[in-house]
Amino acid sequence: MRPLRLAPTSAYDEKTGAFAFGSYRGRVARAELDRERVSRLKRRVTQKKWVYTALITDELVAAFAIVHLGYASKRFYYVLDRTSGAVLGEGSDLGGPLGCAVHPVGSDAPERVARFGESTIERSPTRMCVTARLRGFSVRAEAKEAMPEMTAIARIPDGVVNVTEKGVLMPLTGSLAIGDRTFDLAGGHLGYDHTSGLMARHTSWRWAFAMGKDVAGEPFAMNLVSGFVGELECTAWTGGEPYALAEPVIHVGDKETPWRIESADTKLHADERARHEELTNLRVIRSRFIQATGTFRGHIVADGREIDLLGVPGMIEDQDVLW
Repeated sequence: MRPLRLAPTSAYDEKTGAFAFGSYRGRVARAELDRERVSRLKRRVTQKKWVYTALITDELVAAFAIVHLGYASKRFYYVLDRTSGAVLGEGSDLGGPLGCAVHPVGSDAPERVARFGESTIERSPTRMCVTARLRGFSVRAEAKEAMPEMTAIARIPDGVVNVTEKGVLMPLTGSLAIGDRTFDLAGGHLGYDHTSGLMARHTSWRWAFAMGKDVAGEPFAMNLVSGFVGELECTAWTGGEPYALAEPVIHVGDKETPWRIESADTKLHADERARHEELTNLRVIRSRFIQATGTFRGHIVADGREIDLLGVPGMIEDQDVLW
């Protein structure tokens, strides 16, 4: 299995005059997407940036994201009650490019890495803060860094380059309100996906993400993707460190039939409790986005050890977009 080397300062290697494609432990300081010489129009059309946050406690699974598409932007959220399996709320907003800002991946980025209207996501070397309010939903959360991040720098077929940073198991404080209910986030964890790249017009992937404890009671997290960046971002966190995994095949399921995730080192089922789904058809822009929440069971081999999982909360996604 490929090693996770220490992340370079820049995603662009001055010595080779090319991006430093690979998987890394930790964060790069700069994505340097401007090193790629493309026209202003192509950059506007193909450059995509987002920060996605997952908040998981004993009571809920929630997600909040800010996405900049170059020519448009959006934010979305959903909240699932883990006890009842009920979706307590979900929503999204579309906007123009000027009312939203998402900075490229890198620790040199401004502390406020994403903004959509009054909603913000802030990232410093040791913490992440999420503040959002829209239509009956509000969250004010702070999480502290706990484990090394994983950064992947990937060549994109029919595109150019993508730089993605994943963080997991960041201890949470704060609160989340949805409708007439307010949840204390203390004791939970935050995970995030910060991505920026010059991407192919047609992009698709299936993705699985989970945080919790393995059967032995040890902290565990995983990030798996089929398609798009592929193996370079497939990672498990165990024993406080990230370890590379093989790219799996992810079979789509539903509430009746578990999703399946299979590779040489991964055999998992995901039992769906609820899903957030968005279908968009604006002719030149089309997307099918399904993100289900539930629990994972099975096993993963990481760091030479077989890790058994049962009831680990997370989300699993099927995305196909023409953007």
